[in-house]
Order: sequence, then C-alpha cells, then structure tokens
Amino acid sequence: MADLSDFANRCKSDLPGCPGPIIRDAVRDTVIDFCRETGRLRKSFEHAVAVVDVDTADNDSVTISLSSYYTGHTPVRLAEFAVDGYYYTTVWFEPSTDLTDLSSLINTSLRYYHFPSSTQIKLFPFTGTVAAMNFFLRLTVQPDRDATSVDDLFWNDYLDAIVAGTKQRLMAQVGKTWSNPEASGYFGRKYIQGRDSAKIDVMRMHSHADQLVEANFF
Repeated sequence: MADLSDFANRCKSDLPGCPGPIIRDAVRDTVIDFCRETGRLRKSFEHAVAVVDVDTADNDSVTISLSSYYTGHTPVRLAEFAVDGYYYTTVWFEPSTDLTDLSSLINTSLRYYHFPSSTQIKLFPFTGTVAAMNFFLRLTVQPDRDATSVDDLFWNDYLDAIVAGTKQRLMAQVGKTWSNPEASGYFGRKYIQGRDSAKIDVMRMHSHADQLVEANFF
C-alpha cells in the first residue's frame, strides 16, 4: 500500500502554506474520484453460497459479507457476476422495503443487486437450490473515506494523474496562500489525461470481446 503522505510530498512544493493534513485529504479525495470515474480499482472473489446467505422471504435474495474477502474499500458497482461459470448481466436496483413481490418488475434473465451497507452486497432473484451455487464477483471499489494509504497501483501506474488532480483540487480553492486558478486549469487537464488513460486500461483488461490482430504480409 502507498501512504497518502508520499503523494502529498510530491504536491507540497506547488502548494505554499498548505498544511500536510489538507493535502493528504485532497489526495484521498482525488483517488476516490479517480476510482469512481474509471472503475480501475477492482476486487474479485468466489463465494460458495451457504444456507445462511439465502433469504427466500426477501425475493429469493443472497446477501454476501464483503469483509470476508477484503477490507479498507467501499464498493462502487458490480462489474462482473457469474453463477457456476455462467455470466449474467447485472443491474443496480434497491427495492422498497415493503415490496415483496417483484415478479412484475424484474427481468428474470438479469440479476439485480444493491449494497445494504459498505460491507454487504445483496443479489436477486435466484431459483433452485441456491445454497449449492458458486458465485464469482468482480466489484469496482474505492478506498474508504478514512483511508491513510491506497493501493500500490495508484503510485506505480497513475502517480502523475493523482498528483495533478490533487493540485488542481487545492489550487482551485479561493483565498488561500496556495490558490492558483491558472495552474489549477493546467493540472486539471493533466488529471483528465491520466483518468482517460485509466479508462482505456480498463477496457483493455476487462473487455470480454476477443482481441484479434490482423496479419499484414509484405
């Protein structure tokens, strides 16, 4: 894990008078925005469904504790989901607490999900012997709001983007010794370039489409 202070040290020379804790908070906020905008940070795991996971009275749903598989991160969305090797298209949907019959609202060829809390995911509907199923989940996540460090990939692969986004965020503040609207625009553009590069990385790494190379003969 990369400490927020390491990122802050790369920023402080351009932010005269800005306290270290404020820079570190801005680094964390920049990483969180980066995660939400790109889907780059992901956590994957397999889950063997147990009887205790299943609630037949709640639209045949399955609730999984995410803290059994990772900590320090908040889920953003479910990117991939498979049951016994078969992949489903998933849709975020949080039904009303008093709605027990979803038969007229849902498409049974899809699987729906929502996050009851930052440490749980609920999926539905399922039929058959659900407790015998094996799930595969790939979630896009972000660091928790109280994180003091972030995943190494932000330091190894996206350092320039995170530093630029942090500077842009702080330089845009009004009436501070580190305010600099002109430079804020410059660093904002650098951040966008890094963010868009990460989006391309996501498409390359997580696309299900076959990547074919056409041979050219000379």
